[in-house]
Amino acid sequence: MSVDYHLLQTFIIAAEQPTFAQTAKRCGLTASAVSQQIRTLEARLGVPLFERVRRQVRLTPQGKALSHAIRSNFQQIDRALEVLREDHRALSGRVHVGGSGPFARRWVQARIAPVAQRHPDLEIVVTFDTAEVIDRKLEDGRLDLAVVFGEQNTSLLNLELIHYDRFTAIASTTYLNEHGTPKTPSEFAAHRFVLHDVGHPYVTMWWKAHFRRSPPKTLRAACCVDHFDVLIELVRQGLGVGIVPLWLADEVIASAGDSLKRIDPPRRGKKIRVLFPKKPAYLAWRKQAVETGRFAAVRDALLAERGSS
Repeated sequence: MSVDYHLLQTFIIAAEQPTFAQTAKRCGLTASAVSQQIRTLEARLGVPLFERVRRQVRLTPQGKALSHAIRSNFQQIDRALEVLREDHRALSGRVHVGGSGPFARRWVQARIAPVAQRHPDLEIVVTFDTAEVIDRKLEDGRLDLAVVFGEQNTSLLNLELIHYDRFTAIASTTYLNEHGTPKTPSEFAAHRFVLHDVGHPYVTMWWKAHFRRSPPKTLRAACCVDHFDVLIELVRQGLGVGIVPLWLADEVIASAGDSLKRIDPPRRGKKIRVLFPKKPAYLAWRKQAVETGRFAAVRDALLAERGSS
C-alpha cells in the first residue's frame, strides 16, 4: 500500500495538536484543508485515526499505534533531508574540471589556485586529455566543467564563451634563411609544413583566412604531430612552417628571441581585409547537472575573469 508522504506528515503534526486549527497553523494550511487530508488518509487506510471530543480532536487507538510506529522514521527522514540540503548548499567536496590542448591547460591552471584559496574546503580535481575523452567524460557526468572548442551539442551542454583561439604561421630564422620567407599562396605551397593532427584543420583555417581558398591537396607535410609543444620544437629545429595559436606563438617567440618569427602573408591594399582564423573556446557543463553550491562556486569563479588569458 502506498500513502502520500504529505498526508502522513500532516497526520504526525495533527497527532501533537489539540485541534485541526492549530495543526493548520503549523502546516501553513487552512483547518478545512487539514481535515480533508486526514479524511483522505483515513479512507486510504480504512481505519479512523481521530475522534472528536467537544471542540478538540484526539487519536483513536489505531491513530496512536500509527503515530508511535512512524514518528521515529519521520525524524530520520527529516534529518536525512536536512543533511541532503546542507550538502547541496555546502562549499565543500569535489568538483571535477577538465580540458584538452595547451589553451585549456593554460586557462584552467591560471584560475585553479585563486578558486582553491577562496574556497579551502573544496577539492578541485583537474583532468587534461584528448578532446574526444574530455567530451565523453563531460557528457556522462565524470566531469562537472570542461574547456571545449568549436561546435558543441547545445541540446546537452550550457556554453559560456571564454576565448577565441587565433592562429598564425611561424618558422625558424634558420629555415627561412635557407628556403626564403613565403608571401604568396604558391610560395607557401612550396614550403614544408609541420602539421598538427591528421587533416591539418588549423592549416586549413589559416589558409582560408589569408588566401580565401583551401590549401592545395598536395600540401607538403614534413611531419604530423598531436601536441603543439612537439610541433614548435620541430619548427624550431628548422623542419618547416607551423600553424599555431597566436597566444602560444607570442610566448615561444618571446622566449626564443630571434630564432623564431611569425610569417603571416602581408596585406595587399587597404581594401582587402584579412579574416584572422579563429576557433571559439567555451566553458561547458551539462544542462541536466545538479547545481550544487560547490559546482556553482567553481563555475562562477572560473568565469569571473574569463577575459584574461
